[in-house]
Amino acid sequence: MVEELRHTGIRIEELGELSHHSLIQYRLPDTEALVPLLQIAPSKTDAERILVISPELADVLSQIVSRIRAVQP
Repeated sequence: MVEELRHTGIRIEELGELSHHSLIQYRLPDTEALVPLLQIAPSKTDAERILVISPELADVLSQIVSRIRAVQP
């Protein structure tokens, strides 16, 4: 969690509201490259935010989601 806060600058309450739906990918139309994005739900500013995140952070977040899905029945 600390690394996510450090890499993204999101607020603690926003971190608590993240779900597996918050991690999205955007495919660039010209190069077809995938850009990892983090969708932050409206909170303090009442506006949704989309943050570009590093591939490393996206990998860690996807591993967390996978582990949670594996544990849940």
